[in-house]
Amino acid sequence: MAGMAIMNVDLAPESAKIRSDMHPDTKRTCRTISYHWRCCRPRPVRRCPHCKTRASSWRPRPLGWMRVCIRWSGEFCSRLPDDLLWVENPDTGERIQVVPGEWRIRDVKVGLHTPVSAELVPSFMGHFDRGYSGFRPATSIIAAASSHHRLAWIHPFMDGNGRTARLHSHAFLRRAGVGSDLWPVSRGLARTVERYKAALARADYPPQGATDGRGTLSDSGLAAFAEYFIDICMDQVTYMSSLLEPASFLDRLRLFMQTAASTRGLDIKAHDLLVRMFTEGEAAKSSVAGVLGVSDRHARRIIQPLLARGLVVSGGKFEAYRLAFPLAESELLFPRLFARI
Repeated sequence: MAGMAIMNVDLAPESAKIRSDMHPDTKRTCRTISYHWRCCRPRPVRRCPHCKTRASSWRPRPLGWMRVCIRWSGEFCSRLPDDLLWVENPDTGERIQVVPGEWRIRDVKVGLHTPVSAELVPSFMGHFDRGYSGFRPATSIIAAASSHHRLAWIHPFMDGNGRTARLHSHAFLRRAGVGSDLWPVSRGLARTVERYKAALARADYPPQGATDGRGTLSDSGLAAFAEYFIDICMDQVTYMSSLLEPASFLDRLRLFMQTAASTRGLDIKAHDLLVRMFTEGEAAKSSVAGVLGVSDRHARRIIQPLLARGLVVSGGKFEAYRLAFPLAESELLFPRLFARI
């Protein structure tokens, strides 16, 4: 556990550094990109067909984890079409309907793992709720890793348990003051999916000998999963730090505008305006012509394609312009963010 404690200490300041290096308005814009890793499939899509919750509106609420997990499962499943609310028993072919936000009411088997029986789910989740509340900052990241496996092991819902566990981990880290909307751990887990599944399966083992814990599950298996989980968190913090470091991002923004000017009809002069929005969070509409060094009419012709492509947004007629990161353009601005996995 000593190695995990050291990684735990390293993660907190590195995560805080991402949050402190950016203008608050730009930071809020970047959250939209990472939001789709928590909620949608890890691929660049123009619009998630099921999720109607605004990225900026999601926050972990001060509720017990049991109630939070029920709410997440219910909210997500309630937005799915009916044909996605059914699961099939691989042994019998029976189709079973998923009821949003309700514990499973029958026993299941997940690969080689047999979760707790359905009638024990409420009591196990109550124990989970009490056991993973009130951790000190020094141990909160290890607790987040451990709770991720334990929630998956209980398997409280008929479907969507992995998604719920990943949302729970994100919220747990946020509540502990370590996590950030700018680095979703879900991305790292998805990019190492085989290691992720193997680490979860290893933590499902019973004790491997007299010195491997006194409970139902292996202490060494849980420790190995926690080390993997914390390593993934560190990797994502490092990756997002490199993407959002101002000098690095502005270099990519310049290359993006050079490409867009030659292939997509954008005016290269718009680069200076986008830089202003990135560094200062916004650009007043009255200042656009001055920033671009053109007349007001010419400035409107330059800004219009940016608005049409979603690269620039405004909250209203008199609201300032802000930089946006539409998913359709994210591959150039955030390379490898949505790489195939």
